[in-house]
Amino acid sequence: MSRRDLSELERALGHRFEDASLLERALMHGSARGELGHDDNETYEFLGDAVLDLAIAHLLMHRNPQFDEGELSKRRASLVREETLAAIAAEFDLGRWLLLGKGEEASAGRAKPRILAGAYKAIIGALYLDTCYDTCLAIVAQHFDGYLDRGHDDDDHKTALQELTQKLHKTVPGYEVVDASGPPHAREYEVAVVLEGRELGRGRGSSRKRAEQAAARAAAQQLGDGAAGEK
Repeated sequence: MSRRDLSELERALGHRFEDASLLERALMHGSARGELGHDDNETYEFLGDAVLDLAIAHLLMHRNPQFDEGELSKRRASLVREETLAAIAAEFDLGRWLLLGKGEEASAGRAKPRILAGAYKAIIGALYLDTCYDTCLAIVAQHFDGYLDRGHDDDDHKTALQELTQKLHKTVPGYEVVDASGPPHAREYEVAVVLEGRELGRGRGSSRKRAEQAAARAAAQQLGDGAAGEK
Protein backbone atom coordinates (compact mmCIF):
# COMPACT_ATOMS: atom_id res chain seq x y z
CA MET A 1 0.00 0.00 0.00
CA SER A 2 1.48 3.35 -1.03
CA ARG A 3 1.86 6.05 1.60
CA ARG A 4 -0.92 8.65 1.54
CA ASP A 5 -0.53 12.37 2.01
CA LEU A 6 -2.03 12.93 5.46
CA SER A 7 -0.85 16.52 5.89
CA GLU A 8 -4.40 17.91 5.80
CA LEU A 9 -5.45 15.60 8.62
CA GLU A 10 -2.28 16.41 10.57
CA ARG A 11 -3.07 20.12 10.36
CA ALA A 12 -6.59 19.49 11.65
CA LEU A 13 -5.26 17.37 14.52
CA GLY A 14 -2.63 19.97 15.41
CA HIS A 15 0.43 17.73 15.04
CA ARG A 16 2.80 16.75 12.26
CA PHE A 17 3.97 13.20 12.85
CA GLU A 18 7.69 12.46 12.82
CA ASP A 19 6.78 8.89 11.88
CA ALA A 20 3.83 9.11 9.49
CA SER A 21 3.40 5.33 9.56
CA LEU A 22 2.04 5.65 13.10
CA LEU A 23 -0.84 7.81 11.92
CA GLU A 24 -1.44 5.56 8.91
CA ARG A 25 -1.77 2.53 11.17
CA ALA A 26 -4.09 4.42 13.54
CA LEU A 27 -6.47 4.83 10.60
CA MET A 28 -6.46 1.12 9.71
CA HIS A 29 -9.68 -0.47 10.97
CA GLY A 30 -9.66 -4.16 11.82
CA SER A 31 -12.00 -4.91 8.91
CA ALA A 32 -9.27 -3.91 6.44
CA ARG A 33 -6.44 -5.93 7.96
CA GLY A 34 -6.93 -9.06 5.86
CA GLU A 35 -7.66 -7.19 2.65
CA LEU A 36 -4.76 -4.75 2.83
CA GLY A 37 -2.27 -6.97 4.63
CA HIS A 38 -1.24 -4.45 7.28
CA ASP A 39 -1.52 -4.29 11.07
CA ASP A 40 -4.74 -2.68 12.27
CA ASN A 41 -5.24 0.03 14.89
CA GLU A 42 -6.55 -2.09 17.77
CA THR A 43 -3.43 -1.97 19.94
CA TYR A 44 -3.09 1.76 19.29
CA GLU A 45 -6.72 2.15 20.36
CA PHE A 46 -5.90 0.25 23.57
CA LEU A 47 -2.99 2.61 24.28
CA GLY A 48 -4.94 5.72 23.32
CA ASP A 49 -7.77 4.74 25.64
CA ALA A 50 -5.34 4.76 28.58
CA VAL A 51 -3.67 8.01 27.50
CA LEU A 52 -7.05 9.73 27.11
CA ASP A 53 -8.21 8.56 30.54
CA LEU A 54 -5.07 10.01 32.12
CA ALA A 55 -5.08 13.25 30.11
CA ILE A 56 -8.76 13.97 30.75
CA ALA A 57 -8.35 13.21 34.47
CA HIS A 58 -5.31 15.52 34.56
CA LEU A 59 -7.17 18.36 32.82
CA LEU A 60 -10.30 18.01 34.94
CA MET A 61 -8.33 18.07 38.20
CA HIS A 62 -6.35 21.10 37.08
CA ARG A 63 -9.45 23.05 36.03
CA ASN A 64 -11.69 21.94 38.89
CA PRO A 65 -9.70 21.56 42.13
CA GLN A 66 -12.96 21.87 44.09
CA PHE A 67 -14.41 18.63 42.66
CA ASP A 68 -14.29 15.40 44.64
CA GLU A 69 -13.39 12.01 43.17
CA GLY A 70 -17.00 11.14 42.40
CA GLU A 71 -17.69 14.28 40.37
CA LEU A 72 -14.38 13.97 38.52
CA SER A 73 -15.16 10.36 37.62
CA LYS A 74 -18.61 11.27 36.28
CA ARG A 75 -17.22 14.06 34.13
CA ARG A 76 -14.39 11.95 32.79
CA ALA A 77 -16.82 9.17 31.89
CA SER A 78 -18.95 11.66 29.98
CA LEU A 79 -15.94 13.01 28.09
CA VAL A 80 -14.41 9.69 27.04
CA ARG A 81 -17.67 7.96 26.09
CA GLU A 82 -18.19 6.82 22.52
CA GLU A 83 -20.63 9.59 21.61
CA THR A 84 -18.29 12.39 22.67
CA LEU A 85 -15.24 10.90 20.97
CA ALA A 86 -17.20 10.29 17.77
CA ALA A 87 -18.39 13.90 17.79
CA ILE A 88 -14.80 15.13 18.12
CA ALA A 89 -13.68 12.75 15.37
CA ALA A 90 -16.42 14.13 13.12
CA GLU A 91 -15.04 17.65 13.61
CA PHE A 92 -11.84 16.46 11.91
CA ASP A 93 -13.83 14.65 9.20
CA LEU A 94 -11.97 11.58 10.41
CA GLY A 95 -14.25 9.15 8.59
CA ARG A 96 -12.86 10.35 5.27
CA TRP A 97 -9.38 9.13 6.19
CA LEU A 98 -10.21 5.68 7.53
CA LEU A 99 -9.06 2.48 5.85
CA LEU A 100 -11.98 0.06 5.98
CA GLY A 101 -12.76 -3.39 4.68
CA LYS A 102 -15.34 -3.82 1.93
CA GLY A 103 -18.04 -4.88 4.37
CA GLU A 104 -17.71 -1.81 6.59
CA GLU A 105 -17.36 0.42 3.55
CA ALA A 106 -20.64 -0.90 2.18
CA SER A 107 -22.45 -0.46 5.51
CA ALA A 108 -21.55 3.23 6.04
CA GLY A 109 -18.70 2.37 8.40
CA ARG A 110 -17.12 5.80 7.97
CA ALA A 111 -20.05 7.33 9.86
CA LYS A 112 -20.40 4.74 12.64
CA PRO A 113 -19.75 6.31 16.07
CA ARG A 114 -18.07 3.12 17.32
CA ILE A 115 -15.54 3.16 14.48
CA LEU A 116 -14.96 6.92 14.69
CA ALA A 117 -14.42 6.81 18.45
CA GLY A 118 -12.05 3.86 18.15
CA ALA A 119 -10.03 5.58 15.43
CA TYR A 120 -9.75 8.75 17.50
CA LYS A 121 -8.40 6.77 20.45
CA ALA A 122 -5.96 5.03 18.11
CA ILE A 123 -4.73 8.41 16.89
CA ILE A 124 -4.10 9.51 20.47
CA GLY A 125 -2.15 6.29 20.98
CA ALA A 126 -0.12 6.99 17.84
CA LEU A 127 0.47 10.55 19.00
CA TYR A 128 1.83 9.28 22.31
CA LEU A 129 4.23 6.94 20.49
CA ASP A 130 5.35 9.77 18.20
CA THR A 131 5.92 12.35 20.94
CA CYS A 132 5.42 12.28 24.71
CA TYR A 133 2.71 12.60 27.32
CA ASP A 134 3.04 16.39 27.67
CA THR A 135 2.46 16.90 23.95
CA CYS A 136 -0.53 14.56 24.07
CA LEU A 137 -1.93 16.49 27.02
CA ALA A 138 -1.68 19.80 25.18
CA ILE A 139 -3.33 18.43 22.03
CA VAL A 140 -6.11 16.67 23.95
CA ALA A 141 -6.79 19.97 25.72
CA GLN A 142 -7.21 21.63 22.31
CA HIS A 143 -9.45 18.88 20.97
CA PHE A 144 -11.69 18.95 24.05
CA ASP A 145 -11.96 22.73 24.24
CA GLY A 146 -15.62 23.48 24.85
CA TYR A 147 -16.25 20.05 26.35
CA LEU A 148 -14.09 20.17 29.49
CA ASP A 149 -16.02 22.94 31.22
CA ARG A 150 -19.39 21.37 30.59
CA GLY A 151 -21.06 19.48 33.41
CA HIS A 152 -21.87 15.84 32.84
CA ASP A 153 -25.59 16.66 33.00
CA ASP A 154 -25.42 19.69 30.72
CA ASP A 155 -27.17 19.64 27.37
CA ASP A 156 -24.94 18.27 24.63
CA HIS A 157 -26.80 19.18 21.48
CA LYS A 158 -24.01 18.05 19.16
CA THR A 159 -24.03 14.52 20.55
CA ALA A 160 -27.83 14.43 20.50
CA LEU A 161 -27.85 15.57 16.87
CA GLN A 162 -25.23 13.01 15.90
CA GLU A 163 -27.27 10.23 17.47
CA LEU A 164 -30.37 11.46 15.63
CA THR A 165 -28.70 11.72 12.21
CA GLN A 166 -27.08 8.33 12.70
CA LYS A 167 -30.50 6.84 13.40
CA LEU A 168 -32.34 8.63 10.59
CA HIS A 169 -29.67 8.95 7.89
CA LYS A 170 -26.84 6.56 8.87
CA THR A 171 -24.31 9.40 8.80
CA VAL A 172 -23.06 12.30 10.94
CA PRO A 173 -23.27 16.06 10.33
CA GLY A 174 -20.51 18.57 9.71
CA TYR A 175 -20.09 22.14 10.96
CA GLU A 176 -19.02 25.17 8.94
CA VAL A 177 -18.21 28.67 10.20
CA VAL A 178 -20.19 31.03 7.95
CA ASP A 179 -19.41 34.28 9.77
CA ALA A 180 -17.09 35.64 12.45
CA SER A 181 -17.53 39.26 13.46
CA GLY A 182 -16.57 41.69 16.19
CA PRO A 183 -13.24 42.68 17.77
CA PRO A 184 -10.77 39.96 18.82
CA HIS A 185 -11.77 40.20 22.48
CA ALA A 186 -15.49 39.89 21.72
CA ARG A 187 -15.84 37.73 18.63
CA GLU A 188 -19.18 36.26 17.66
CA TYR A 189 -19.40 33.22 15.44
CA GLU A 190 -22.16 31.92 13.21
CA VAL A 191 -22.01 28.22 12.36
CA ALA A 192 -24.09 26.12 9.97
CA VAL A 193 -24.81 22.41 10.38
CA VAL A 194 -24.55 20.52 7.10
CA LEU A 195 -25.71 16.97 6.42
CA GLU A 196 -25.00 15.38 3.04
CA GLY A 197 -24.67 18.81 1.43
CA ARG A 198 -27.87 20.19 2.97
CA GLU A 199 -27.91 22.89 5.62
CA LEU A 200 -30.00 21.88 8.63
CA GLY A 201 -29.66 24.91 10.87
CA ARG A 202 -27.52 27.76 12.13
CA GLY A 203 -26.44 29.05 15.50
CA ARG A 204 -24.47 31.95 16.98
CA GLY A 205 -22.18 32.14 19.99
CA SER A 206 -19.20 33.84 21.59
CA SER A 207 -17.00 30.90 20.57
CA ARG A 208 -17.07 28.40 17.75
CA LYS A 209 -17.98 25.62 20.18
CA ARG A 210 -20.96 27.54 21.57
CA ALA A 211 -22.13 28.42 18.07
CA GLU A 212 -21.88 24.75 17.06
CA GLN A 213 -24.00 23.75 20.06
CA ALA A 214 -26.63 26.36 19.16
CA ALA A 215 -26.64 25.23 15.54
CA ALA A 216 -26.93 21.58 16.57
CA ARG A 217 -29.92 22.41 18.78
CA ALA A 218 -31.66 24.16 15.86
CA ALA A 219 -30.86 21.29 13.49
CA ALA A 220 -32.06 18.64 15.93
CA GLN A 221 -35.34 20.53 16.33
CA GLN A 222 -35.79 20.65 12.56
CA LEU A 223 -34.96 16.97 12.09
CA GLY A 224 -37.18 15.96 14.98
CA ASP A 225 -40.11 17.95 13.59
CA GLY A 226 -39.55 16.44 10.15
CA ALA A 227 -39.43 12.91 11.49
CA ALA A 228 -42.61 13.49 13.48
CA GLY A 229 -44.35 14.85 10.40
CA GLU A 230 -43.52 11.72 8.41
CA LYS A 231 -45.25 9.42 10.89
